[in-house]
Amino acid sequence: MDYTEVILAVIGLCTTIVTVIVVPWIKSKIDNEKLQKNIALIDQYVKAAEQLLGAKTGEEKKNLVISLLKSKGVVVDENMEAIIEASVYSLGKIADAVTEEISK
Repeated sequence: MDYTEVILAVIGLCTTIVTVIVVPWIKSKIDNEKLQKNIALIDQYVKAAEQLLGAKTGEEKKNLVISLLKSKGVVVDENMEAIIEASVYSLGKIADAVTEEISK
């Protein structure tokens, strides 16, 4: 009995499974890890901008964060800018909570 056709069919099936299931799963996993790293970078850079440029405007601080991200090869699009804004908002909420606690 010739198993060549069976082996070729199994190889074809395995190739299809890898192409349809495994490759997209790996791509989504990598994209998610990259996003998490970018969020961590943004949080660090927002805090640094606040420390370094405390008296400057929010726009100047945002420009510094964007510049630092670009220097690390991060493409700053609308989504990244939204994450920057969220990080600034979060930092502001933390500062408000600390200020409120101190004033008690």
